[in-house]
Amino acid sequence: MDPLDPLNLPPSGDFSIELPSEPEAVSPAPAAETAAPAAAPVKTEFEASCLEALSAFGKTVTQLGLYGPEHPSVLETMQGAQALIVAALKGAPQGALVYAKDQDKWIVNRRIIGTVKQIGGPVSVLIDRYKLSSVTFREGLEIREMIVICQLASLPYDQKVDAKQYLHDAGVKNIVLSEAVYAEVGADGKPAAKGDGKGGDSPRRRKASPSRSRSRARASRRRSSSSSRRSRALRRRSSSSSS
Repeated sequence: MDPLDPLNLPPSGDFSIELPSEPEAVSPAPAAETAAPAAAPVKTEFEASCLEALSAFGKTVTQLGLYGPEHPSVLETMQGAQALIVAALKGAPQGALVYAKDQDKWIVNRRIIGTVKQIGGPVSVLIDRYKLSSVTFREGLEIREMIVICQLASLPYDQKVDAKQYLHDAGVKNIVLSEAVYAEVGADGKPAAKGDGKGGDSPRRRKASPSRSRSRARASRRRSSSSSRRSRALRRRSSSSSS
């Protein structure tokens, strides 16, 4: 050991101090991409026009039920509804607007235009009340015909009428009501045919089970036997009386 260098350090030219290295910068993890909400389908001009006409029709029904057809605001709203329907008819290829309800959706000419909760409540009531499958407006729609259909929709519930006959009697030609058709379904889920025995058993008349048929046969034989005994007893009484 060198007495002048008790620590035994290396020569000055070889002396170095290693400093701790700085930690490497860690780049932040990329943020998770959030899915953009699905955009609502864009309505065509025709669909938007049909929806606006339906809304105006429903408002007219509500106002007519409150104030009557002669009230100025009712007539104004009705004229506006007729104008909207006529404008929508110009974009209809067949010259007709067929409004139908499929559960909670409004459909016009096989196009979904909106929901029942969104618009057209009074028209939905009209369809449900008279069990209709659709309401059709044709070219040439007149204001008086709008009055008739709105009056039909606002009739009291205790007043029972035939909706199609109601329009016919009022001379309405450019509004057509189509009634929903319900088929009687048998036990097998198929339409029950009348009289041909096809389509499964009718819900009201089902085939008797074999055990029930045997019980009926035994009851019939007992009734026949009892009737025969009564007949023999009557004959014996008759012969005793004659003797």
